[in-house]
Order: sequence, then C-alpha cells, then structure tokens
Amino acid sequence: MNEISKDPVDDTTADAQNEPIRCVIVDDEPMGRESVRFALANDAEVEIVGEASDGDEALEVIRREVPDVVVLDIHMPGRTGLEVLGALEPDERPLVIFATAYDQYAVEAFESNAVDYLLKPFDDDRLARAFTKVKGHLRREQAFEANERLTKLLAELAANESVAALGADTHPATDAAPESPLETITIHREGQVQIVPVDDVRFIQAADQYVEIFTDAGPQLMREAMSRLEQQLDRARFMRIHRSYIVAMDQVRLMESRPGGTARVRLVDGRWLPVARTRVASLRRRLG
Repeated sequence: MNEISKDPVDDTTADAQNEPIRCVIVDDEPMGRESVRFALANDAEVEIVGEASDGDEALEVIRREVPDVVVLDIHMPGRTGLEVLGALEPDERPLVIFATAYDQYAVEAFESNAVDYLLKPFDDDRLARAFTKVKGHLRREQAFEANERLTKLLAELAANESVAALGADTHPATDAAPESPLETITIHREGQVQIVPVDDVRFIQAADQYVEIFTDAGPQLMREAMSRLEQQLDRARFMRIHRSYIVAMDQVRLMESRPGGTARVRLVDGRWLPVARTRVASLRRRLG
C-alpha cells in the first residue's frame, strides 16, 4: 500500500507560478556576490533568499532555503561548486547557473546539467539572459502541470458527453478511438532495436535530448523528448512528478514533504526522487 508522510503538504502549490523565483548566490568574493545581487535587484520575478561564501556554507544555505536556482561559483576554498552539487541529493539540487573566472570547468559544468555557464567578468545583460533560461525551465514545469489538469478536465467532459449521448442518440459513434498507451518502448541504438516492456519501467529521467528508462535490468538511454514520451504512457500508471522525472505509480512507497513546498518519493528499491512544487498536490491526490 502507498504510504503518505504525516507532514502536511500545502494544496496551494498549484499557484506556484505566482511565487517569485527563489535564488541563492554562492561566491567566495564579496564583490562577486554584490554584483549578482545588484543585477537582479530590478527583476521582480526573482527573490534572493540567501548567500554563501564557500562550499560548506553553500550546502547549508541550499538545504535550508530550498531555492529554485543557485548562481554558483566553481573555484572556492574548501568544496568547489561542482563538489557542492555532488554532495546534494537529487531532490535537493536546484537549477544551476555557474559563474566563474575559469573556463576549463565548462564541459564538466554542463555535464552536471547546468542551465548556463557565465565566464567572469560578465555584464548584467548576460546574467539576465541566463535567468531567461531559468524562467523557461520553470514555466515548462508549470505548463506540464497545467496540461495535466486540462487533460483530466477534457477527459471528464468527454465522459459526461458520452453518457448523455447514450440516452439521446441511438446512432453509433463515428469518432476514431483514441490512441492506446504504449505497451512497449522501442529503442534504436547503434544498428540495434531494443524492446522494453512498459511493465518493466520503474521511472524515467530526462537527460538533455535523451531520456534514461530505468528498469530492474538497469537504465536504457533513448533519444526522445520527455514530453512526447509522457503523452504516450498510460496516465493511470505513470505520472510526471518533476521536470526531470516520470514515475510508475506502483513503485511509490512513501511521499515526504520537504521545505519550500517541494516533496520527494521513495520507491520500492529505496531510491528517492524529487517532486516539484507544482506537482505535490496532484500527486498527493493520486496516492489517496
């Protein structure tokens, strides 16, 4: 049986689009933090909720404030910015804009799924462009939630109309039947075709232009858009809980609320996955 933690979860998370973007600034140079703070001061959509001057302090602030995004220096005393991310659990990691004077970290930074990489010194316009990307990421997450609600509403309306038509119209329906959900996922790779039964899927993780499909046999990489795959899966069995994760509902064993209105779920295998603020209320309803 699915279990829900006793910690209350705020049902107002569907209104998350009205909340400012929570930002933490991490830089060992006071002038560096000040320049970012000053540049963001005129952006009404962004709220700076914390600052840190080294990696250890960054971990503390990120875990306490649960920001949406962190502007993160890489080369700092103690832990580097990359080591800060490595120390965070997947459900603790915010979006990241790296800001550093060292360009040799660029490849490794983007491999950690950074939204952007700013090479110091950068101007206000360059920082603004990076935050435009952040806003795009967050809006897509909110759009997924809105689309899910709309799809559910349309399905309910269609069902109601079908019931009414049975009593008012004796003519057979002429509309084509809706496309059936996937029963298998076909992966084309290096001249091979691999068939993955949907029943074997535990969860799916976005990986840039690819998705990783996790089964008991391990992850399988597939070139596919997360949103397209989501539309093809059975909504009764799967749910998009985060911009980066789709989970099989029968794999969820515990939902735990987190600071900042987010949550996380524990799967059958003990793995934890993050739940976006915009998905908490609907997931809670799904679990009952």
